[in-house]
Amino acid sequence: MSAAPRAKTDEPQDDPASSASDAAAAAAAADAEGWALLESLRRRLDEQANQHRKTHADVRQLAESIGSLVREQRKRSLWINVNSFVAYLMFTLLCSGAFYFMYQRHAQELVTERDRARSERDEAVARANESLAKIKARDDADAKAMLDAKAKAAAALKVETAFKDAQAAFKAGHYADVIAPLEASLVLEPTGARAAQMHYYVGVSYAKTAELEKAATHLEAALAGDVEFEDARFHLASVLDRAGQWGKAKVEYDRFATAHPTSPHAAYASGRGATLTRFPPVRPAGASNMNTPAQPVAPAAPPGVPAAIQKAPAPKAAAPTPKAPAQPAPKTIDFNDPSTE
Repeated sequence: MSAAPRAKTDEPQDDPASSASDAAAAAAAADAEGWALLESLRRRLDEQANQHRKTHADVRQLAESIGSLVREQRKRSLWINVNSFVAYLMFTLLCSGAFYFMYQRHAQELVTERDRARSERDEAVARANESLAKIKARDDADAKAMLDAKAKAAAALKVETAFKDAQAAFKAGHYADVIAPLEASLVLEPTGARAAQMHYYVGVSYAKTAELEKAATHLEAALAGDVEFEDARFHLASVLDRAGQWGKAKVEYDRFATAHPTSPHAAYASGRGATLTRFPPVRPAGASNMNTPAQPVAPAAPPGVPAAIQKAPAPKAAAPTPKAPAQPAPKTIDFNDPSTE
């Protein structure tokens, strides 16, 4: 503002009045220019202030927008974080469930394999034990069969030896030596044709030693075994007759006479059976033995055993009874006298 007047003063001053008007005009122009400049500056300042206020408002609005955006972004970040955590949790659960399912399935397969292996092992052990048991049973059976065969052979040899010795003792009339060996042999060989023969020899030996009940038992066993000696039934009838079993003795006498009509003792058996029809079935207790016959005559000796029968003197006739005449007593059996063959 001071530059223009300073320039004016540098010009030559010709006219003071004109110079003064010029100066006044210049001053007025300068003032107007100054005021114009001031006004322009004020306007600029106002515009700048307005612009500053707008900028401030824009900045504040921008800050609010940014703040709102930041808040939204924080919310979104929080939501994203929550979603991520939930997704992670769900993923973890799913992975854990899948792993647990796979683990369970694999464990179940392993358990199944283990159980199958155990079952196969147990079956193999059972088969092995069964095989061992079969082998042991077969070995035991073979050993037992061998022992049984040896025992049977020994028993058969023992029975054969005892049977031959008993036959020799029976032929010699040593009846007490016949009973014990043959009874022991009957334990080893209770059945068969030879057992029937042993029962026969034992029964006759018991009859010789006056043990009539045992004699009857063995003679009945001999007949049940179809002994080949035809006089076995005659001996049984004689034993029953001596024991007072007259009813049974009559039946056996009749059966003998019917089965062996050609026997030399058939007539005696028939006669004695007819006589016993007048006797009671059983001898009364305390009754006299006068009407009880003695041991009858033995029939022919069995095959392989030479008969030796000694004729005993005939006993006195029994006194007659009111019901029947006395019967002659039969002869006593003896296997030592060959004259009676």
